[in-house]
Amino acid sequence: MERTPIASSAVNTYVLPRVLIDADFEWVPVTSDTKPWYQFVFTKYKVVTSIQVQGSKTLSAWITKYHLLTSQNQFDWQAYTLNLNGSRIRIFDGPSWGPNAPAVASYLNPPATGNSFRIVVDEYNSQAIGRFSLKGCSRLFSDSYDLQ
Repeated sequence: MERTPIASSAVNTYVLPRVLIDADFEWVPVTSDTKPWYQFVFTKYKVVTSIQVQGSKTLSAWITKYHLLTSQNQFDWQAYTLNLNGSRIRIFDGPSWGPNAPAVASYLNPPATGNSFRIVVDEYNSQAIGRFSLKGCSRLFSDSYDLQ
């Protein structure tokens, strides 16, 4: 299993705690951030087939809407869209209640590809707190697994 460096709009570093689904750690951006994001960076190309998002373990705070950006180089970002011409960005639903609500999975058809994947928060309840997981594979048409 590949260890993924992580970045975010709150702390742009690769030593953030692991904020995986059902983990004790939570991603909490600074409250003044108007468009917070959480980013997975892989050393190799990945194919993401689903995203799981979960809110706080103890607080009534969670992400209710978000969208996904992908990149091959961490400089040029493309939004995951509903249609092939890229005119409609897909907005994903997060959990609808909390605290410690089950994770909500969103499936990507077609899969998202790249080596960097950024979850951008659009709406949240109380505060944009999250725990995340990406599912996918190393190439198209291979077995799916947890990318973390």
